[in-house]
Amino acid sequence: MILPVLDNIASVITHIINFSLSCNVFPSLWKRAIVIPLPKTSNPTCLSQYRPISILPILSKVLESIVHKQLYSYLISNCLLCPYQSGFRPSHSTVGALLNVTEDIRWAMDNTKFTAMILLDFSSAFNSVDYDILLGTLRAVKISSTTID
Repeated sequence: MILPVLDNIASVITHIINFSLSCNVFPSLWKRAIVIPLPKTSNPTCLSQYRPISILPILSKVLESIVHKQLYSYLISNCLLCPYQSGFRPSHSTVGALLNVTEDIRWAMDNTKFTAMILLDFSSAFNSVDYDILLGTLRAVKISSTTID
């Protein structure tokens, strides 16, 4: 719906996004979501068998994308990401991570080394983020207080 008029409103959108970034204010209307429950199983019988999907306004996704690109660029240029992290990185995948682990195991077997593997399920990890720890980590890697705010 926005594409037909984008040429006419691009400068206004740019101004809103720049203002939002410079004043540390996320427009409240852009935080409103339509939440759709999607079943995790074929015949759900309780609420825990649904996954809530939030449909956000497109402009909130644009602002999120800009912040992501800036933050990711900062993390990469300052070598702040673990080289073994595969998730949410371009040119890194679960297949690449699996190949690395497989190669490490193969190397250990060839060199008669002991190998142990512990697998953890972090499927709900994002539901239990400790925000004080997160904010402390952001400060530790020298993310500006303006950005953190």
